[in-house]
Amino acid sequence: MDDGSLTWSERVASGTLRPRVALRRAKVRESLLNLGARLFVAEGVENVSVEDVIAAANIARSTFYTFFNSKRDLLTHIVEPVFNNGIAAMRALNGQSPRAMLSGVIDTYLAMWERQADALLLSTRLARADFSLVEAAHRGFEEALTDLLKNVESAGLLRNGSVEYTRKLIAKSAVETLLVYQGDADLRRLYRSTMEGMLLAA
Repeated sequence: MDDGSLTWSERVASGTLRPRVALRRAKVRESLLNLGARLFVAEGVENVSVEDVIAAANIARSTFYTFFNSKRDLLTHIVEPVFNNGIAAMRALNGQSPRAMLSGVIDTYLAMWERQADALLLSTRLARADFSLVEAAHRGFEEALTDLLKNVESAGLLRNGSVEYTRKLIAKSAVETLLVYQGDADLRRLYRSTMEGMLLAA
């Protein structure tokens, strides 16, 4: 029997929360993540307080703290999955052709954008102090990307012939390119053709 000492996540994992209650609380948590990402992008992390998130979500302070320990904890839970999902997507590309690998890298950013644009955008705009919260996940993301680009480079498919330059170009331009085409009905094609034109050898 739950004695009250378990966190919400532990109670869900142990099955001590009734399914309907667990679902309702999962929706509240997801709402906090989405609202937090939107506020952080719009106002800057340093200008958003826990009180701002609570007010936007229209919940009690105690409810917020059943999910997250602090604003920085909320930020970590928003951004870290961006990198972890990216790592999983890129690892799934192993074994494909070099051309398919590069297309897959381009599409990884598109998929992340379509799933959680604010969280992806936030991941590119972190101040140094905030970046330290997700540095390990980001390092894993860079390593997964670099491994794929080495295969693409060995096939002679990189326009600039350099894994390092290509990795930096992707980091600087993928999300910005998505922003340029945001709202366009043809976003997917425009984004892909722009990125391929920049990265893929003629």
